[in-house]
Amino acid sequence: MSLASTLNTTKSIFNNTSAQSAVVSTNIQNASNTDYNKRSANTTVNIYSGAMMVTTERAQNSALLKQTLNAISSNSAQQQLVGGMESVSALLGGDSYSLAPSTYLATLRDKLKTYAETPGDITLAQTVVSAAQDVATSLNNTADGIQQLRGEADAEIATQVTKLNKLLSDFETANNEVIKKTAMGEDPNNAIDKREGLIKQISEIIGVSTYTREGNDIALYTSDGTTLFETVPRKISFTPTAAFAAGSTGSSLYIDGVKVEAGQGASTTAKGSLQALLQLRDDVLPTMQDQLD
Repeated sequence: MSLASTLNTTKSIFNNTSAQSAVVSTNIQNASNTDYNKRSANTTVNIYSGAMMVTTERAQNSALLKQTLNAISSNSAQQQLVGGMESVSALLGGDSYSLAPSTYLATLRDKLKTYAETPGDITLAQTVVSAAQDVATSLNNTADGIQQLRGEADAEIATQVTKLNKLLSDFETANNEVIKKTAMGEDPNNAIDKREGLIKQISEIIGVSTYTREGNDIALYTSDGTTLFETVPRKISFTPTAAFAAGSTGSSLYIDGVKVEAGQGASTTAKGSLQALLQLRDDVLPTMQDQLD
């Protein structure tokens, strides 16, 4: 082996060791970063210089990512629905239902029964009237509270739409960076981590699936197949409603011209907070208003 060959081999060994140490150090530094995927330094053998590092590979599992996105969107929807139901519970007086119309109706029933036994007692008659007024007040207050909750859900939908638009804009920037680095033969892993982190945030708002295309490009679709991002973000349209009254209907939400449907059922079929908010505004709370009516 010539002196030049020996020097090249030694230089290659030092370079490889340094690069591998840097990868290990980066892995340790990002151990608590949920958006970071572990890296590994892959090497190949060159007959002239010995071991030679070629690429830094990012550990990833497409099937696991798909399950993670589905779990995130389902959990986000369920938490949103639970939060809405807790607000309804607070409106009715919490676990004791002390402010619920049914509680005041029960009181009115009992006072009527007592008064019926002594119909000539003016004091008892006054308590009946007072109890009836309490029932009417409770019905009105609960109805107003339900419509206020509908308004809050509607406003939150508008907020989530604004957030989703911002995330999709950030995703476009990150996706373009991945495509650029991949095309230039540079390391795109950090950009991929950033892009994947944005996908997770998007899945909290709307159920999302991914499709990887040539050049490390990614297209995003909602759980029902509506295009969310393909080269550029798709249009998301929603018009907030100023105020709600019994019988009023809120505006529909559209993604790429396709109406977003509300979740259904007690455990909700919603994927992401938007579908759960639509379920609260258009199904859960109106059903309670119908019961009051």
